[in-house]
Amino acid sequence: MKKYLFMLLAAMTVFVACNEDEPGFETPPAVERLKVSTLTATEIGENEATLNGEILNVGETGIKDVSFYYWEQGDMNTRKKASIELEEGKSFLDGEKFSVHLEDLKSYFDYAYTFAVEDQDARQDGDPISFSTLISSTVSEPSAETLTHESVTFNRALLSGKLISDGGSDNPEITIVCWPKGSPERQSFFSPEKDTDGNFILSEGGVFTAWAENLAPDQEYRYYVVVQNEFASGSGEIKSFVTNSTIYVNLLAPDGGTGASWDSAFNSIGEAMGEAKEGVKIWVAATGDYKEFQLELKKGVDLYGGFAGTENTMEERPENLKTVINAEGLAPDAGKEGTATFKMSASNLNDECKVERFVIKNGKARKGVLYILSGSPHFTDCDILDNQGQYGAAGYLLKNKAVFTRCLFEGNYSTKRAGVFLCSAYKISVDDNSPFFNECVFKDNEAGDEAGALELVGKPRIRNCIFENNRAGKRGSVINMKTSSCVVFEGQNVVIGDPTSSDGAHYRSGGADCGGPDGWVVAK
Repeated sequence: MKKYLFMLLAAMTVFVACNEDEPGFETPPAVERLKVSTLTATEIGENEATLNGEILNVGETGIKDVSFYYWEQGDMNTRKKASIELEEGKSFLDGEKFSVHLEDLKSYFDYAYTFAVEDQDARQDGDPISFSTLISSTVSEPSAETLTHESVTFNRALLSGKLISDGGSDNPEITIVCWPKGSPERQSFFSPEKDTDGNFILSEGGVFTAWAENLAPDQEYRYYVVVQNEFASGSGEIKSFVTNSTIYVNLLAPDGGTGASWDSAFNSIGEAMGEAKEGVKIWVAATGDYKEFQLELKKGVDLYGGFAGTENTMEERPENLKTVINAEGLAPDAGKEGTATFKMSASNLNDECKVERFVIKNGKARKGVLYILSGSPHFTDCDILDNQGQYGAAGYLLKNKAVFTRCLFEGNYSTKRAGVFLCSAYKISVDDNSPFFNECVFKDNEAGDEAGALELVGKPRIRNCIFENNRAGKRGSVINMKTSSCVVFEGQNVVIGDPTSSDGAHYRSGGADCGGPDGWVVAK
């Protein structure tokens, strides 16, 4: 049966092929397809436009829908459809044009659209065409004026401007542009405060303010104001200001100060040091005992005491006046960690800062009220008095190049080692522990165990210092030079009073006296 069916199909194929060449035979024409074109938009206004399209070829399968699709330029998620209402049974012609008028568009905005016609087979879309609505006649270019600055500190400034015209916009954007002089690429942008409805807060006359923050000290800055609505922007002229390099502290100042002047001083040293960054000087008035501890010394932040609270220059300070930091009662006992008055843990051994004309007293800390883990603090004309500890009552020095000049160390007591300073080489190179004591006085300090004044490692230097009536149970009523120490004695260092240690005033437990032409003078 399959054989006969195959023969019949072959015969039919031959018959058709032969008949194509017979006179009068015509090949059926191809079916014409629907073609459309998107035309240019017309009647464009602020919020309206007319979209146009043309059917180039109606095709033969029957049109069932004529529409326009439009969207905000670059955002297909905003795509919408506008349909043409068709009469029932309508006949379409080649070249027939259609239009739809839209009235819900945004002013001064870019749109795109396409003409789309659907027949029984598929939908045909014309090429997309773009257009832009017009700017509102009620909106114009806004304008603003840059006003003067206020409350300039070491790291912030209150900048202001005036809104002259918003250009017809309900709530234009307001910005203050600020940058360091000579570095416009480092622009920062600050905005005025807004109310709960999201509107900028303007005072009488349209004045607005904004804090420029995170500024560098002692730096000239440029700034101007910018106002922008949805159509255009306007700006004020460029002005300038210079940040301060000084923070002011006065114990008697009321709360809420900015530190920008004596009249607006901080009332605690800790607050000032928390705000300070490299390059800042902190001036502290000697107007009472500051009850503070755990103050972190920072690279490049210098601390100066001895001010009356009215000075404009360092030279105006009263002679011999010092600022007192009294830690009495702040630490429970001398065996507790983390209770030092000053701590420094710089990232680099050579990171410097200055502490000048302070009295630091009555502190209690297991490892000294001056806890220097790393860095090179310079203490000048400071009195370190009546502090208590276990391993260096006045200070614990690890990786440091600390310098002490014309400082008085008196009445400090360590229950174990080093009545004043203990230098440690714990997990560091001894070469990294090299403090310098210059023209200092060590008086009436005591250690319950060893080293009445100094326990030294590394390469410390001692120049023209006086040691008077310091006491220890053993290993040096003045100094114990530990293993790996190489102490350099310069000038004339004087020891006054009989040594109380069973091992004498100057004890070597492995270290060496590395020089100094004059060395020691013992004056009983």
